Amino acid sequence: MSDSRFLESIDNLKPLIKIRTGRTPKTEVCRQISSCLQQGRLFYAAAAESPLEIKPLQLFYGMLGFAKALVLGRSLHGLETLPQTHGIRDVSAGNARISDLRVKIEGDGTFQRFNDVCAPLTRIPYFEGTSTPAIRYVPSMKAVNLHGLELSLKDILGRIPTLDDLFRETFNELPCCEYFQFQNNNDRWTLEVFDRELFRDRESLGKLVAAWRSRFPFLKQWRFDEASHHWGRSYVKFDNFAIEPAGRDEFGEEFLNASANGFTAKLTQKAVNDPMRVLPSLAGGWGNPTYAIVPVQGKDVSEFSLHFLGMFLLSSLVRYRPHTWVNALSRSIIEGHPADDTVLALIEKFLDLNALDIPSFVIKAMNPHLDEFDKGLIPI
Repeated sequence: MSDSRFLESIDNLKPLIKIRTGRTPKTEVCRQISSCLQQGRLFYAAAAESPLEIKPLQLFYGMLGFAKALVLGRSLHGLETLPQTHGIRDVSAGNARISDLRVKIEGDGTFQRFNDVCAPLTRIPYFEGTSTPAIRYVPSMKAVNLHGLELSLKDILGRIPTLDDLFRETFNELPCCEYFQFQNNNDRWTLEVFDRELFRDRESLGKLVAAWRSRFPFLKQWRFDEASHHWGRSYVKFDNFAIEPAGRDEFGEEFLNASANGFTAKLTQKAVNDPMRVLPSLAGGWGNPTYAIVPVQGKDVSEFSLHFLGMFLLSSLVRYRPHTWVNALSRSIIEGHPADDTVLALIEKFLDLNALDIPSFVIKAMNPHLDEFDKGLIPI
């Protein structure tokens, strides 16, 4: 983590924070940020060499160090102003299986401060034309709106970008996140998705699109543009052209042309709305592919807050339910307790993602020179 080590120097850190926030931080605050970064880096380094039996606990403390550093680096307040609690609680049933472990978001704590720093930093990367990178910030929800929310570990893992395929294999059900691709060419916005189900005709295509719009309601504001078969999947593209009035068949012959490999919508008047205004906060804006996340009880939760919640649950599992965790890792079957190892591969991949994504996000958010999309002031 050489990029983290670079920020552990107060002389390196101070001018970068001024670029990001527009304010010069006090030397003492920079010293505290440096200490948090160093502690986080060392915990992550220790986790890389540790057995799975204790790894989640070390990763959580690594994330905690980076989370505190980011909060201080954005607020420019000292560590003494941070609550001495996590602000979340393990509310799992005593006999819960690992995937059913539950966390509840409560009062003011480190989670709330981290969430409220991450919320305005949630952003959508896209390309102007074919190659010019661009970015738009679309905030996720503040902590005050998440108070009382409960999520299971399964709820969380199903919403972590790039875990979608493994989640589908593990639970034999749709994940709560999907890959999306955006592009803007002369104010014509397009959004592309891929579906494992192959449409056969107009009717099946209509059902496929309706299913996507049901899972991700913001797609109701995007017009269907074209669909075809690519690499054994259905490729579907939406755009910001005007949507036909309700009650008219969007997939009827009047509006849709058939082609050898699919269907294409007939030209209509271009929409005047900026479609970004009706988009929810999306994941992946700090280096990963863009993913849409199904809201949790109607609430948009930052991908990084989901990481915090997931790592907290797994660290709680290691600390307070070691018998459950060790039994799962041993893949043994105890009388009355079947092997709880179904979710292990998913957890291991999540741990690996956390060790990469959280330090990378925090470092880029603090060091504009490493941010390929935004090298200046970012929202607070």
